[in-house]
Amino acid sequence: MKAIRFLASAPLLYLAMAQPAFANPGTGVPYGMPLMTAFMMISILMLTAIGGGYTVLKALREGKPPERAAIITAVIALYVVSHFGQYQMIGAISIVALWGAVRGIRMLWWAYQARKGQERSPHLAAAKPWRLSVCGVLLIVLMLLLSAMSITVLLNPVNWRVKASNAAALSDLRNTHACFDAYYKTHHAYPASREAGNCGPLSSRVTLVIEKDGYLYAQHEAGDKEYRCNVKTGSIAWKKRYDLDEEWEQEPTQ
Repeated sequence: MKAIRFLASAPLLYLAMAQPAFANPGTGVPYGMPLMTAFMMISILMLTAIGGGYTVLKALREGKPPERAAIITAVIALYVVSHFGQYQMIGAISIVALWGAVRGIRMLWWAYQARKGQERSPHLAAAKPWRLSVCGVLLIVLMLLLSAMSITVLLNPVNWRVKASNAAALSDLRNTHACFDAYYKTHHAYPASREAGNCGPLSSRVTLVIEKDGYLYAQHEAGDKEYRCNVKTGSIAWKKRYDLDEEWEQEPTQ
């Protein structure tokens, strides 16, 4: 039981540690998506423990060298690799899903063997068929659903996270312009800052800069667009971030 608790808690302890190197996932990986790999691995460990699978595995491996260190190393390695990029993430999720599905099938097979009327094998002496069956089915279904959902999101050409981040920056820019416009109508001058214009707080991770050229610039940390608004006319244009040579494109008006 101590080994089960240690193995099941290893990924949780790792995730609880500070990981500055992984603050920004690789290209094509949505923000927070690598945690899906960790969640899938923890689900495999938990459902195996709840179903009594570790009792069977321990009996099967009696007299053989323990695999705890190798498994923990593989778990951490898969989680780390999932940060490197889109296709590395897909590979890591596929491996974990296959691992979970095979484990679920093995648990169903052990349950079937334990239900047979003949005398049980020694490794199934303490097995509870109903627990093995329920957790085995849950494990297979969970792996199929989570892997399909994750890979669909990763292959989506319009990353939902990037799209939402761009929308937040654009909304803040429009709200700021409306605030500046209202301030101008009463003071006949534009405020020097958002605070001076009493424009309220920005959305989380959105940066807005007021330049002397008469434009407001806004972008989100997780977005791929930078927006520019003409303070006087309210017209908004955008261009891709990190591309200094790209021309500004007009944003459609609401």
